[in-house]
Amino acid sequence: LYAVPLKQPCVWVAGNEGQGVDPDLLRAADYIVRIPQSLAAESLNISVATGICLFEQRRRQLGK
Repeated sequence: LYAVPLKQPCVWVAGNEGQGVDPDLLRAADYIVRIPQSLAAESLNISVATGICLFEQRRRQLGK
């Protein structure tokens, strides 16, 4: 997440933990983003993960 340029316009696609994102959408993506997390955590809830991604995009837009 932190190494990917988040230019405008930007479209976020999130998939559920079991099925993930459709392979056709993955092939069309410019970047596949991962959120670094503790080894003690198995995964993040999709709404939490999406919120982290959107926050990081907004943080960059504000130049912080």
